[in-house]
Amino acid sequence: MYKAVIVEDDSISAEALTDLLKLGDIDIEIIETYSSVQDAVQGLTKSNPDLVFLDMELQDGKGFDVLQALGDISFEVIITTSHETYMLEAIKRSALDYLLKPIQHQDLAEAFTRFEA
Repeated sequence: MYKAVIVEDDSISAEALTDLLKLGDIDIEIIETYSSVQDAVQGLTKSNPDLVFLDMELQDGKGFDVLQALGDISFEVIITTSHETYMLEAIKRSALDYLLKPIQHQDLAEAFTRFEA
């Protein structure tokens, strides 16, 4: 089973993503949810996930601020956002996928298949 972290400041969006993951045949466990850049940076240095679902607009900064603060990362990143404007930057930072909210089950399943490959 893979370990995943959700970085999302909207509790409804975090819960919806968790529910979508439970609905599918996705072999993943959400081990933590962080709602700010600061919490995500501190938590990700300790939690050692395989995959991070990263929202772009957090209360105290951008999702990319998390990646920048961490430097070298050992996990894959799937961007989850309501904004298309971060897509080019996500590609430059080698994000595994870019899912627009509301996230569709099929899009999530395809992203997870890419992760497993």
